[in-house]
Amino acid sequence: GEFPFDTKDDDFEVGDPVIAAALGWHSGNFHWQLGGLLNVPIGSYDEFDLVNLGFNRWAFDLTGAATYLDMATGVELSGALGVTFNGENKDTGYNTGTELHIEFAGSKMFANGMSLGMVGYHYQQLSGDSGGTPAQQQLISATGGFKGRSTAIGPSFGMTLPIGDRALSMNLRWYHELETKYRTEGDAVIFTAAVPLQADPRFAASR
Repeated sequence: GEFPFDTKDDDFEVGDPVIAAALGWHSGNFHWQLGGLLNVPIGSYDEFDLVNLGFNRWAFDLTGAATYLDMATGVELSGALGVTFNGENKDTGYNTGTELHIEFAGSKMFANGMSLGMVGYHYQQLSGDSGGTPAQQQLISATGGFKGRSTAIGPSFGMTLPIGDRALSMNLRWYHELETKYRTEGDAVIFTAAVPLQADPRFAASR
């Protein structure tokens, strides 16, 4: 960010839950999805903390995504474009502007269940912030809306393992922010693991 000082904060928090709905289409190797997310502001939040996983505001996100997946070659290419509409922070009276986000990923899957690839995103505020304290309002005015922006890229590693007749899918991603404006800057490492309720035919057939 463009600040004349350097600040840091470390914390362990539980974020806001989200309600999600999605509608998808498929045609050969191409897959499309339109989804919505509603952020429910009941997670950890303290207006005096630099780092907060809870937004302390209602927010609705609408995202369209597309994926190309070729099982014969193991190549997967994905992209998503979304817009987030934010409500007012109920404790501070601060209004975050409407936000645009773009995510992209590419990976190569191998026969042993491992995958390697690259991931990234770009975040850009479409409209400026408003409200808050007199000092925040002055900052918003001086910066033309305090519109945040951030771009990140990094590697990803995945692994699929049989658990009985189901597939355990694990993924590790590292996002390194290359350019940030009016937002806290840093790296993010995300690990996910999932086991579907439905049996995987590749493993069920071998039992």
